[in-house]
Amino acid sequence: MKTYRFFLIGIVALPILLLLAFVPITEQSESTSNPIQLTLNEARTNVQNDISLWFDDKENYYYVNRGIEKDPDLYSKLKDLEGELIDIRYAKHWSLLNPKNSTRHVSLIAFGTDTLYSELK
Repeated sequence: MKTYRFFLIGIVALPILLLLAFVPITEQSESTSNPIQLTLNEARTNVQNDISLWFDDKENYYYVNRGIEKDPDLYSKLKDLEGELIDIRYAKHWSLLNPKNSTRHVSLIAFGTDTLYSELK
């Protein structure tokens, strides 16, 4: 009987956990993103065409999903801004795969009055 109860709880809990783990990032706006200003230490790319942004904030990882595909010039612009203070907005997003919100999806990058990249609607 205990095995049956454990099995039943697992069957009910598994879909709920999967839904919580794979919550997609929806369309971004200013109300669904957080602003922050940081000094860009380094910009890197990877095989998925993402652009990783490295700041003095060692606790968090910032990335532009498919940044190379969306704007082929963005990476070179960011390389030119290494060492500069830039403004970014990142998604207000929580999932079981990122419970501490330490991996942050960048939705806007600005330097001074110039917007270099934006997903905001």
